[in-house]
Amino acid sequence: MGAVASIEYKTGESSTTIPNYFLQTMENATTALEDWTEHSADGEKEVTNEEKMIEKEEKLFNTLNENINKIKLNSSLRAAGGNCNGNLIESLLAVYKIFFDFDKIDGLQYNNILKCRREAGQRLSESPTSIMCKVIMDGWQRGYINENGIIDVYQEILMSLGILQNYSDCTPEVTYDMAGEPDFLETIKQILTTLLPKHMKGETQEKDENFISGCLGIFHNISKIDQNIPRLRSLEIVPVLDSFLDAKKEMYHLAALATLANIIDEQESEILRDKPDVVIFLLETLKLAIQNDKRDDKGWSAHECAMAVRRIARNDANKKILVRLGCLQHLVELAETGNVEEQRVSSFEQKNRPVSAVKEPGKRSGATVKNKKGHIMINYYDVWVDTKNMNGSTLQAMASAVEAAHVVLICMSQKYKDSPNCRLEAEYAHKLNKNIIPLKMERRYEPDGWLGILIGTQLFYEFSGKYPFEAKLKDLLRGIQHCYENEDVKPRGVAVKSPLEKTVAVIREWTPERVNKWIEEQKLPKENFPEFTSRELALLVTMRSEAPEFVYNCLQKNLGITSLKTMAILIEGLEDLLSKDLQDLSA
Repeated sequence: MGAVASIEYKTGESSTTIPNYFLQTMENATTALEDWTEHSADGEKEVTNEEKMIEKEEKLFNTLNENINKIKLNSSLRAAGGNCNGNLIESLLAVYKIFFDFDKIDGLQYNNILKCRREAGQRLSESPTSIMCKVIMDGWQRGYINENGIIDVYQEILMSLGILQNYSDCTPEVTYDMAGEPDFLETIKQILTTLLPKHMKGETQEKDENFISGCLGIFHNISKIDQNIPRLRSLEIVPVLDSFLDAKKEMYHLAALATLANIIDEQESEILRDKPDVVIFLLETLKLAIQNDKRDDKGWSAHECAMAVRRIARNDANKKILVRLGCLQHLVELAETGNVEEQRVSSFEQKNRPVSAVKEPGKRSGATVKNKKGHIMINYYDVWVDTKNMNGSTLQAMASAVEAAHVVLICMSQKYKDSPNCRLEAEYAHKLNKNIIPLKMERRYEPDGWLGILIGTQLFYEFSGKYPFEAKLKDLLRGIQHCYENEDVKPRGVAVKSPLEKTVAVIREWTPERVNKWIEEQKLPKENFPEFTSRELALLVTMRSEAPEFVYNCLQKNLGITSLKTMAILIEGLEDLLSKDLQDLSA
């Protein structure tokens, strides 16, 4: 590495400077990569770029495995003797550096860099992660210095914090290990609680600030995985994070805000509404990240910022604040300029993303929704699984699926509640008086907000893993059968149509020619509305009236509209339809 005075690393929340001591231990770890040559010594066949990349990856993983074994060995010696030792620090530093060395392999695409980092994180999970958690806990209790006062225990802690923060950003397994390590999260909370008053008084040292930065980063990374939310909430850390929204460093604001957005419930959302300056800073960071060639600002990617905005917007009141503060312009710009960078974090969350599936009972595939009535609609995931039943646009498929459903299974989880499409479908099913059966998919999840109102006091079926799946499936099948058996005697009140319902009913009767005429009258680009039907138009009108905050997301995601001008024209057209007399709409 040469005579570099220090190393600065960034991991999403902050940057931290590593002292010269660590750099002196790195010479051996970097020699192999610096001495790499393109040809063999005896002039044999030239090595291809792909072969070079593979060989460099293998060397890094071999180095990682060697140092993982050294960490295990030296940690046991340390535990027996009670003293820190330079060998452990050297191994920790090597593991820390490997995270960045993947980025230095010439020609390695970013998605492959991420895959390598995640694989490295998976190799660190369990035993090595547990060891580093214990190093941090032990070091905090000792007060940074070992009992002999010879070697600074802080060095071990800094490297352990850096490793856990970096690899937990891209490896869910590391977050699970940290969340499951006895007393670790309690220690992280204690560190933040202890150092915050000193920070506010300006009495902290650089070591203290590094502790704060690392602990906030770890909490944020853990909070990005839904399975960890109950564990974090059990710590009662919301008040602690709330206090950091007033910290002296703005980057602490960002880490605390993003973590709070991930873990707070509907009732606690007022915390974010009371901190508009912090939200403005988040939006400004998003704006700068979008404009940056690396899609990053101060260690925060555009995707991370957008995800924080999305989580804040889970509450309806917060959506209005975000719109007022100008978030839509940034999100539209993100959609127009988006690239792989915005996909880098979400690619690690595919298994957690909701997918919406429409299935015929007892069939792997079947006719299109409109040709087969009375099916069961299972709505949980964000990706349409049954592609044969999803002919046409997503909006039309959503409407048809709900209308054709005899029973709607709502798979309750935080992801479900956060999904605009899931909310539209669930509320539409409720409006059509469909049989709704709630399924609880996430242990300890309690529906609140719109989902809590919709579900009310209905009994639900527990599919979170708390009980044997087969037993609960039998109960569910009996519940579904009960809905069919009672259909003929099921009481149904006579509903009086509201003005909106009457408007929607008229629009739904429009012919394809009338719909196309309306599109032409609004001067909307036809390429965004292929096979656009009256049913879809009626749904957009309903959305504009009942859930206006979701319209923009729907237009962008389902119709591919990213132009602000086109959005404005369409919204004005929908509002015009809502204001027209029924006679004019029927003409």
